[in-house]
Amino acid sequence: MKAISNKVVLATVVASILAIMPINSVFAETTTGLSTERVRLCERVSTLEDANEMAVGTNMATMRNNFSARLAQINTNKDNIDQQVEIHRQQALAKFEEKIAAMLSKEGLTDAQKQAINTFKTNMETAETAREATIDAARLAYRDGLKTLLTNQQQTLTNAAIAYQEAISNAFKTASTSCSSDSSTITTLKAAIKDARETLETSRESNKDTDAIKTLATTRNTAIQNANEAFKQSAAEYAATLATALNAATSTND
Repeated sequence: MKAISNKVVLATVVASILAIMPINSVFAETTTGLSTERVRLCERVSTLEDANEMAVGTNMATMRNNFSARLAQINTNKDNIDQQVEIHRQQALAKFEEKIAAMLSKEGLTDAQKQAINTFKTNMETAETAREATIDAARLAYRDGLKTLLTNQQQTLTNAAIAYQEAISNAFKTASTSCSSDSSTITTLKAAIKDARETLETSRESNKDTDAIKTLATTRNTAIQNANEAFKQSAAEYAATLATALNAATSTND
């Protein structure tokens, strides 16, 4: 997810403010009673405030668009994976049915042998259905958990961005009010911007859900692995039962 480029905005704002001529201890008085430097400072603060509002508003819109694009990409990936999984399953089923058909087409099979083959087929299909159901449930749980995490993360980041926006706006309002009489306007504004930025960065860092996503993936992968192992065990047992039945039928015929 692309982070809001607040650092760029802040760097521009701070750099612009610092570019203002240092406030001198003696000011040239204007007809309004304010020093020339103070007048220029107030005008500059007003200009920067307008530019900041526009820039932050644009970044907020970009952030929301990025959120939407990320969720859309997740859905697209899900559809692609589901399609690939379904194709693989259909191919595996076709191969299995071909093998069963080949076994049943052998000449000289007894009714008992044919029954053993059909029983094997039914058991394998049941085991495969169970495996697919377990795997699908694990994948669904992962996806639901991921969407919940992302939704919460995005809401938290949105709230943090709004709080940042308000803090910066208040800082400029304070600067606009004090610029005509307070020589520390720049210092105060810089400190407020710095605090707002640090608060936003702290929120972003604490809101990273890397570990939570890894936990979801591990849970999913473990469930899939267990389902595959259970299927392999069942398949081995069914194959052994089939072999025993076929051998017994052959011995009886002999």
